[in-house]
Amino acid sequence: MDLSRFESVFAAPQSGTSLAPSDMGLADSPAFAVADLKRCTGLFREGLLSVCSPRENGGALDAWARYLPPGARLLASSAFGFLFVACGPGLWVVDPQAGQVVESDVPLAELFDLLCEPDLREDFLRESLFDDWRKLSDEPLVRHWLCPSPAIALGGNWSLASLVRMPMGPFLSFTAGLFEAEGPNAVEIRRLVPA
Repeated sequence: MDLSRFESVFAAPQSGTSLAPSDMGLADSPAFAVADLKRCTGLFREGLLSVCSPRENGGALDAWARYLPPGARLLASSAFGFLFVACGPGLWVVDPQAGQVVESDVPLAELFDLLCEPDLREDFLRESLFDDWRKLSDEPLVRHWLCPSPAIALGGNWSLASLVRMPMGPFLSFTAGLFEAEGPNAVEIRRLVPA
């Protein structure tokens, strides 16, 4: 796997923020079939993106795990809690603010290259909103995500003034509590159609 493009977009991870994939339950993940794991794990750009960092909570998905296949592990996340989840060789994405759980058609091993696309960085990482937030905050998001207050599902919006820092566990519990397994406010689960 060539990580040169990823490194040019995200630069080096913040020192001391890389966890070993084995500590995340991801030792056999094809996404980490590279020689130097430190190059693609940790907290990047002061928290815009994190991969196998303390923010991924050891791979635990808390209340969102019930909507994913067994063995799913949190691999990466955006500053706003958009989650990238490894499940075997597959990649799932979870948008806790929208109540969406989607099985991706992108192989897990291609995640690092995918995140370099400018449109995807804006859509999934909300890069410009994060850059604006960083101008007002001097502390990187090592163990927190940013959440609009009120949450999107409660009528909030993605504005700079609405953003609050939330620790990982409360964020996952709070956002999962906004949705139900069934009913009018159900989590939307989209699976790939078998080939």
